[in-house]
Amino acid sequence: MNYISVLKKPVISEKSFQSSTQSKFVFIVGADVTKTIVKQAFENLYDVSVKSVNMQILPRKFRDSGRKKVVRRSTQKRATITVAGDASSLDITKIKRS
Repeated sequence: MNYISVLKKPVISEKSFQSSTQSKFVFIVGADVTKTIVKQAFENLYDVSVKSVNMQILPRKFRDSGRKKVVRRSTQKRATITVAGDASSLDITKIKRS
């Protein structure tokens, strides 16, 4: 399995940065991905042990963008990964290449 394609991108927000000090990291994942696959992917890519994984399904969003134009964001799945131990030095932008 290609673990790099499981974790699509990290969520960059003020709330996710605050939770990273508590060893929690937030990623957008594929719609068909399960908790165990996310756990395996994170452990293999970042070389840390994962304590728990929580998943949320974000609903589709609509917004007006100008004159009679509607922009849609598709349904997304988000995973909050809690790392066992201290992960303050973990940089989620760099992954371990094997």
